[in-house]
Amino acid sequence: MAFIANSDDSWKLKPFIIGEYPKSRCFGKKNGPEHSFQYYHNDKSWMTGAIFRDICKIIDRRARNLGRKILVLLDNAACHNTHDNYTNVEFLYLPPNTTSYLQPLDAGIIQEFKVKYRHQRYCCILGN
Repeated sequence: MAFIANSDDSWKLKPFIIGEYPKSRCFGKKNGPEHSFQYYHNDKSWMTGAIFRDICKIIDRRARNLGRKILVLLDNAACHNTHDNYTNVEFLYLPPNTTSYLQPLDAGIIQEFKVKYRHQRYCCILGN
């Protein structure tokens, strides 16, 4: 799962979800965009370089359309190494082992989303 937003949350993209299957049964007959998120898949449900580059293109296009320049904070995961040139996106790689301290989305927002998502999913399963 990937969330992209600026520091005051006034600019954000719909979530990017990475699953294991091309058509996940949990989405019913709808695909990701029909549920208002982007959906990618691979065997391990992990971020890959190809998925990351696709997301960067989306960010760059959106920023260009708004006339903005964006600085993206990233950890040093191998999939985040991109040598593509983007006109409106620049990358700042954080020092190793500092992501949980320096990236605001990792500091609770993603965990809170996952807790609420699981709660909603379990309520749906139990018919509540």
